[in-house]
Amino acid sequence: MPKIDPAILVRLYVDEQLSIRRISDQLHIAPRTVHDALIRNRIPRREAWQRVPAPDAAGAGQSPLDAALLQRLYVDEQRSLGEIAQIVGVCATTVYKALVRFGIPRRARGRPHKPAPRDPA
Repeated sequence: MPKIDPAILVRLYVDEQLSIRRISDQLHIAPRTVHDALIRNRIPRREAWQRVPAPDAAGAGQSPLDAALLQRLYVDEQRSLGEIAQIVGVCATTVYKALVRFGIPRRARGRPHKPAPRDPA
């Protein structure tokens, strides 16, 4: 099993926030080897919500969704996850994960109900 210098692992995983897969590609080793080295060197794994999204084919790597955009589209305009996904060019799961990441509560499933008209009496 190849040994990975802990300083390099900290620099790549912690400082540069590279994923295990990106580190394994860069060092030309198996992802499992990087994973095991993290454990062996007591470098804590990031939680799912802390992980940096993998770059897409164009290399952008960043979701176009931010808290302000989600607030406007999802909360203010009452658009569905599917509608937002189509507008932004991502899948609905990405929109859902962004809602979670930014702490925006989900509405109940289904179409939003409109309040019944009030009786003027």
